[in-house]
Amino acid sequence: MDWGHGAKSGAVAGVVYGILSGIIGIAYMLSMKEEVMAKMQAAIPSGVNIGISMDTLYQISLISVIPSSAIMGVISGVIFGILFAGTREELFGEKETVRGISLAVIVFAGLGLAHMIFPNNIAGSLFLLNFTSLYLLPFSAAAMLLMGYLTGRFWVRFGKNQGK
Repeated sequence: MDWGHGAKSGAVAGVVYGILSGIIGIAYMLSMKEEVMAKMQAAIPSGVNIGISMDTLYQISLISVIPSSAIMGVISGVIFGILFAGTREELFGEKETVRGISLAVIVFAGLGLAHMIFPNNIAGSLFLLNFTSLYLLPFSAAAMLLMGYLTGRFWVRFGKNQGK
């Protein structure tokens, strides 16, 4: 197995995935502002004074979505790339891009099933997937498919640089 090759391919794909997931996150935060603010308020232990208003905390969170999603995209991309390197021979398809997409379908379906059994588990959050809003679900799925495609594409690209 070429774990480093997979990690590098996934990390680069993860940057694009993270930025796209950040845009999806902003859409969620803007469309569900009251719900997001209520969740933020509920996360603060009672009796704790944070010294800023919920509206200010919401604005800070909104500003930080893209940068934090890009960083998390790299992390989830590395994990995805390592999974790809370990399973690519068993995945559906002749081309690496198709294999990446098939892994993305498997990961998305698995994380969706995990969310149905254990709502709000950390695995879906690690991959920046939003299963809570049905109208954002297709966008999360499209972002995951894009990460699969790009991982396969970068696998081939970086493989050429290694003389393979």
